[in-house]
Amino acid sequence: MLDVGERVREYTLKRFLGSGNFGDVWLAEKELELSDEGILFALKFLPDQGGAGINGEGVRNEVKTWIKAGNHPNIVRVYDGFIYGRYLVIVSEYVEGGSMREWLEANQKKAPSMEKAVEMLRGILRGLAHLHARKIIHRDLKPENILLEDGAPKITDFGVARMVETFSQSAARRLTGGAGSPLYMPPEAFGENTPMPQLDTWSAGVMFYEMLSGSWPFEGSNMYAIFAEITGKDPRPLPASVPQQLQAIITTALLKDAAQRFQTAEQMREALDKAWATVAERQQWLSETISDEDGQDKEEQKRAAEETEQESKLPGESQATEEPLSAEDFFDRGEECYDKKDYEGAIQNYNKAIKLNPQLADAWLGIGIVLDAQEKTHEGMHYVKKAIELEKENA
Repeated sequence: MLDVGERVREYTLKRFLGSGNFGDVWLAEKELELSDEGILFALKFLPDQGGAGINGEGVRNEVKTWIKAGNHPNIVRVYDGFIYGRYLVIVSEYVEGGSMREWLEANQKKAPSMEKAVEMLRGILRGLAHLHARKIIHRDLKPENILLEDGAPKITDFGVARMVETFSQSAARRLTGGAGSPLYMPPEAFGENTPMPQLDTWSAGVMFYEMLSGSWPFEGSNMYAIFAEITGKDPRPLPASVPQQLQAIITTALLKDAAQRFQTAEQMREALDKAWATVAERQQWLSETISDEDGQDKEEQKRAAEETEQESKLPGESQATEEPLSAEDFFDRGEECYDKKDYEGAIQNYNKAIKLNPQLADAWLGIGIVLDAQEKTHEGMHYVKKAIELEKENA
């Protein structure tokens, strides 16, 4: 039984960090001869629960591979590995930023923005491409195994399933039928198949789905129910606010046939970059199309009010006695048009309201609702998001 203060070779256990599928992780300190301050490391203890023997040479070869693979900004660096009693101990860098799971939980179980989700996936795919180039398949990719350093993802526990099999014959027997976390496993991972890169790109697709929606593409009350969904059903639909270009990335990553998925992490990253460039360009176009200069000074706003008020006069209305219409007046007119299903009139009046008062969140929201009614949901989401941002600023 491990305990705080226990000495494990040159490392002193400082604090228990958590448990994973295969073992426990501890924060440990290594003392330095020429300094009063030690260096912190994360020590993962993988137990040989069956006691059927340890393949020492296999472990040494695996650790060498891991150490060589760690020289990448999106990979948690491994420094050493050794046998300690009935444990295989893996020594890696200590990453203080918490896990991607904690990040999701702090943001209502999804990424705080679409851009952040894309940025996170891009880093994960870069790390995966680095591992795959060294013939390392992660096999258990999930938010718990993504650590964050200054917001950037770093993959940890890569190849642990393979290491456990090498370390312990009994563990290899227990892992027959698949290694990994069911919610993130592709159909072939539930059987005795040779792990391929497409296994990891599937898991990356599930995480991207989760970052964009706050849920999983396949769910169930137990492993058998999850297995039935993954092998027999299509992914649950994503929210309509997710652009089709990004939905296509997930659709390809989650195809049942591994041969039809992205064949490499690099291929998936290139497709992601192309899709996001299209989405970002579209968002920029929308922003430029709908925004008049937010920095209008009072004179410009007054002149705009006079012009739009004249345009809005109905035939026969007095031009001399009425006060210029305000942004709220145009908003009310927009609401009246919307109730009459005069969607073009509604948008015109909402835009006039925004021209007079760019901070009027209700007018932005109104345009979003009208576009949604016209089955232009993706365009409408831009206005809805702007309305939400303004509500937060004005709160």
